[in-house]
Amino acid sequence: MATWKEAGLGDTVQVSYDLSATATAVYTYVNNGGNLPQAPQFTTVTGPVDATGTFTSGKNGRITGSLTTQPPSAPQSFIDAAPNGQNVALFSVSYTNVTLTDTNFGTSVTLDPQSIQLIQSKHG
Repeated sequence: MATWKEAGLGDTVQVSYDLSATATAVYTYVNNGGNLPQAPQFTTVTGPVDATGTFTSGKNGRITGSLTTQPPSAPQSFIDAAPNGQNVALFSVSYTNVTLTDTNFGTSVTLDPQSIQLIQSKHG
């Protein structure tokens, strides 16, 4: 997710934005309690992701916006191979080459890489 402010736009100006990145998602199996099994299995998927949106400036000529990208999906073969009583869950995701572009004015900023671990490494 990227959140930003852009100023000096004038009143009620519509601006389109594009958020793009390379995402690396790690998927695993979890039991019904949401815990990792004793011998966890993982699969990694890397690919481009993006999100777009159009925002309108207020009377002060500013836009405060936020866009969120979704990680690449788990491979169908990994989903189909889930052991009985276990489900596929997103373990972690990291984003690199993150760029936010104001497509109206052609300006871009590069954002810091982000990484999130969603499941604690406990066994159940």
